[in-house]
Amino acid sequence: MFWRFVHEVASRCSRLDWKNADEEQKYEFAVDVASQILTESSFDMLKLSLSIRMFSPAVQMGAEYTVACTAFFDVHGITGCSVEELENAVNSEQKRDVPELLPIDHIYGKETVPKTVAIVYADVGSPEWLQLHIKASELVSARKIQYVLRHYVKETDAHTLSLSGYGVELAIKNTEYKVVDDSFVKNDSDETDLHGFNFRLLRLGKVMFIKTVVCILLLLVFFLITRALYPDDSESFDGFRMHLKDIEELTPLKQWQVQDLSFQVSPIVVFMSIARETVSRELRDEIEGNQKDHLSGAGLDPGESMLFLNGINLDIDSLDMFQLVDVIKQEERVACGFFNMGFKREYLSILVGMDFPDDKTKYAIDYRDAYPMASFLKKKKSFRILFLNNLDTDRRYQHWRNSVKLLLEPYYPGMIRPIARNLFNLVFIVDPADRESRNLMKIAHSFFKHEIPLRIGFIFVVSNDENVTGVNDSGVAILNLFNFLAIDTSYHEALRIVNEMLDHYRVQDKIEPVDIKSWFESNYGDADYYDVFGPKSDYDNGRKVNFASHYFS
Repeated sequence: MFWRFVHEVASRCSRLDWKNADEEQKYEFAVDVASQILTESSFDMLKLSLSIRMFSPAVQMGAEYTVACTAFFDVHGITGCSVEELENAVNSEQKRDVPELLPIDHIYGKETVPKTVAIVYADVGSPEWLQLHIKASELVSARKIQYVLRHYVKETDAHTLSLSGYGVELAIKNTEYKVVDDSFVKNDSDETDLHGFNFRLLRLGKVMFIKTVVCILLLLVFFLITRALYPDDSESFDGFRMHLKDIEELTPLKQWQVQDLSFQVSPIVVFMSIARETVSRELRDEIEGNQKDHLSGAGLDPGESMLFLNGINLDIDSLDMFQLVDVIKQEERVACGFFNMGFKREYLSILVGMDFPDDKTKYAIDYRDAYPMASFLKKKKSFRILFLNNLDTDRRYQHWRNSVKLLLEPYYPGMIRPIARNLFNLVFIVDPADRESRNLMKIAHSFFKHEIPLRIGFIFVVSNDENVTGVNDSGVAILNLFNFLAIDTSYHEALRIVNEMLDHYRVQDKIEPVDIKSWFESNYGDADYYDVFGPKSDYDNGRKVNFASHYFS
């Protein structure tokens, strides 16, 4: 996918004036190209990753070089800037060691032998890069080099970088001790808030001062008239005045007064018109029941917080944005894998909420006789497992760690650890002519394609009758075709081609040998049909005698 993006940029970058384009134009150009390649969910993850500058360290790594030209190459220590220098460096005899590549490097032309690595440093999309890219791609097509591209920008603007979600100003509390002379205590008798009256503020404004004087005079007249009318209640008036001042103090509430505050405040927050609504006993019981069943079941105590992503409990105390994006990407790949297998949107919620029982299967199929190829001469049986991959040796798994100690490290529940060891094996025992088996073959290749950490193998169950050949039996014909394709490619590539052929008959319960013959002759017309599918075929390996009864009896 990386090189698909690079080739697409190379084909379209000439439409943009790269040297005069600003950062926004380059961003829109790159995002538009990526939107044509990625799925909708992957595209959203890309924009989120770019907004938090997740790939900035990898990009900044290439900026540490100081070279005179804006785009240059490195071929086993020989550097240059022009296309002619690149071609001369590749054609010259190389006796130097192959440079060490980084885990983040993407290699174009891995199959090139002998291994000559050309590392191009350039600003992807610039005219200088385009010239080197075209020449490097031609050399890869000629099987002369392996092409590695690293981003490099010679001149960058040293302006302030804005990060999404980091616009927060940190205010540091002043904890410095100060010496205060307590011999003079300022007596401020003006209350700032006595039941709605701010006497200090009232003293500052002229207009407010006049209003205050009028109010005081009115209150004084009212107070004098009241005391004149009720001379025996003067002590009551003084007590009422003291009461107004005393109610400013906060009195601790009783337990029964605060136990329903959370319920009482929720209606007020929602809408003031329902503030007088009482909380029903049913609602209170339901909320308390949910807290008891769900929160306590998740180990969540009152006042604590938890974050779950598709059932995965994330530690919010140590979680940062980059870790969260990594987890979301991993879940997105798993979801896309299920989607490509046929699990559409209506089934994804079922998969996420699936409860895995503790009861495990009490039986297992012993297929050790079939590995790697065992011959039972007395019974005239030959068994063989065809493994699509080898996690110990295949290069596609070299970016994984291979220590078995990883089994002891914590990992997401319900997921297999990506360890480059053949610890877990998944063997499909199939009759390739059967409709359900054809679906299993497609699922097996999907697991391989998405790098599920399993060693995936096949045992084909077909007839071993000498009178039955690929000419008259569909199962034997598919096995012959698989062996024929695997000679020039690999087992996983042969399985992919067989699945493409079977896709035309995916909905049919039975596939006829004549259909396989028609497909074979249209795609491999230079090969003799009867040499591959006939009674004396050299591509007949893997046929069994009563295989099903041997394993399932």
